[in-house]
Amino acid sequence: MIGQYVHVSRVGWFYCALDWSWETRGCSEWPGYVNPCTWNYDLWMVLQGTGTLETPQTTFNLSSGDCFILRRDNHYIAHHNPKDPLVVVAVHFDYLDMDGHVVNPPDVRLHRRIQQLEFFIHLLERLKKSWHASQTDQTNIWLAACLAEISQQDRQAQQHGYKRQQAVLIDEICRKIRTHPEKCYSVEDLAGQLNCTRRHFSRLFKQISGISPQDFIVHARIEAAKGLLHASSYSIGRIAELTGYKDVCFFSRQFKRETGINPTDCRKHIPASG
Repeated sequence: MIGQYVHVSRVGWFYCALDWSWETRGCSEWPGYVNPCTWNYDLWMVLQGTGTLETPQTTFNLSSGDCFILRRDNHYIAHHNPKDPLVVVAVHFDYLDMDGHVVNPPDVRLHRRIQQLEFFIHLLERLKKSWHASQTDQTNIWLAACLAEISQQDRQAQQHGYKRQQAVLIDEICRKIRTHPEKCYSVEDLAGQLNCTRRHFSRLFKQISGISPQDFIVHARIEAAKGLLHASSYSIGRIAELTGYKDVCFFSRQFKRETGINPTDCRKHIPASG
């Protein structure tokens, strides 16, 4: 099975600056990365924002949930909307055979839109945590889990059924919240989009996304705020407003509760964009 044996070379979680763009000509190294390129594939995933990615075959309009497996020897050009900057995950890796030799599988699919996005993001967060802890074997295992989930979703892409329809609808709700965190959302209104009760919707939402609708809304707003703290010079009050908070003090308290630091300190510590 593709993805059963992999080796990760580098992991990045990027809050792209307002003037960000990216072009590769046969070697998609990150700006400023001077080490020799030792990988052949790049799992490239959009968490937030909008933009475009040009590939040798076509141009994709990017939004939350777009997931690519890019090849190092291809040419890619990416841009984003400065008013809706991208947050992306990039994982450089190689496929390996059972003896640990690098291989190039012929059937690696370029693009898909990830369903059950929160579950997939949990896998990526585990991968990132292992990478930063220098746990190489664990990092490879979590990437293999991500690729296995991608493979499963690719196989199920043409399947139908009531449960899948519900999952698709909830995934679209998640994307809407991530794209527009500033809007006021009520669980009752969201449940109405699935024609079900608040209780049933909350149970279904948690079953599919892994967290409650209320927690998802908070998480989406805090992630959007983190992006704005890095990619803009907006005041804390303005960022609170842009992410759906009417009270900047409440925003700061909730931000610290979710991240462990206040918004001002977060602005100082978010890593540079790739």
